[in-house]
Amino acid sequence: MKAFVVAHKNFPLITILLSVLLTGCAELPQNMKQMSDTLTNMGRGKFGPTKFEQSGLANIFKGTQAKDNWPRVALTIDEIPDGAERPSSDWSDKGPPIGYCITVSATVWKSEKVSQKIDRVPFCASDLDTRIQNNWSAVLGWARTPKTEIRNTGVSRTSGPNPPARSFPNHSIIIENAGSKANVMLGGLLWNMGIDLAEDPLHEARVWVVSTVR
Repeated sequence: MKAFVVAHKNFPLITILLSVLLTGCAELPQNMKQMSDTLTNMGRGKFGPTKFEQSGLANIFKGTQAKDNWPRVALTIDEIPDGAERPSSDWSDKGPPIGYCITVSATVWKSEKVSQKIDRVPFCASDLDTRIQNNWSAVLGWARTPKTEIRNTGVSRTSGPNPPARSFPNHSIIIENAGSKANVMLGGLLWNMGIDLAEDPLHEARVWVVSTVR
């Protein structure tokens, strides 16, 4: 009888506990879905693609020429490693370490009114094609030559759809240190996007850098 009385007195508490547990179980699938969505968004949103080849920028210009109007790509350079202003000759014969990366974001224009934003794309030493590591002079020609033959925004640097007059900001270690590590990485990035600057660096206006961290 005593045990029954104790249980009877605690009945409201037991009821409350069972209610909480059952409610939690009912909401568990929804909570798990929310967690899954969060992890998915982390993988493809804020932190961007895990590899350059998965980004949508790889070979985006393949099969096209400088005279073509579209696509166009406005780049922002988000991260450059420390020491990137130093000569690429500092690297061994094997080139930069595999984990050596720059990070860029992009606005891709498929036409004058259709665009896509791509955030925080890593371009790493493992993506480099060794054939283009000595094209720094072409990079400088592309970066510094005014592109007056195409409709442009002049000195204003925007994300498009029209490029600025010059493809690169006036001051950056990438163009102020010829043959630098940063210079080589940018040349490699453009190559992997499908642009061979050695062909026509002075007229290539379909890709430009809006801003860079250094």
